[in-house]
Amino acid sequence: MVYTQAYLEQLITCAKEVLGAPRKDMVLVHGSWRNDMELQALEGRHRFHVFMRRNDDFTDEFSIGLEFLPADGTPRFALMRCNGPHGHVAGVADHPHYDFRIHKADAFLLESGESPLRKQEHTEAYGSYEQALRYFLTTVNIQLWERYFPRLARQLGLFETREEM
Repeated sequence: MVYTQAYLEQLITCAKEVLGAPRKDMVLVHGSWRNDMELQALEGRHRFHVFMRRNDDFTDEFSIGLEFLPADGTPRFALMRCNGPHGHVAGVADHPHYDFRIHKADAFLLESGESPLRKQEHTEAYGSYEQALRYFLTTVNIQLWERYFPRLARQLGLFETREEM
């Protein structure tokens, strides 16, 4: 299948329901706190995998990502990832802890066989793991996410309203 940029955006933002719920608490594996969940588009045609990773020693080092699981059996690929300020940002900064950033799949890179998430953009949409998770859950349109992340949902009312997200 040939993926267009518009189709990749549609996959990112389509309404999704949780099929395989995340654990209540993240699990520590090799110095990284981890959690995962499986999703399905509400219309039922598409399936997705979400991964959540956070470094045990450096809590700003995290990655939250959405992977697409094509029905035709071709390998899964990443559609979007929210990262903390870790790793080098080519051409932007030489410091390994530069800034919070978002990666979204690029159709040209995907079709040319390169990593579809090679491009990245600086973001001020979040400044912590918790804020990034909330941004991610709403941006990728996971319905009823509050059921699976009740602590995060309770924090919502402390500082902002849904309209501000």
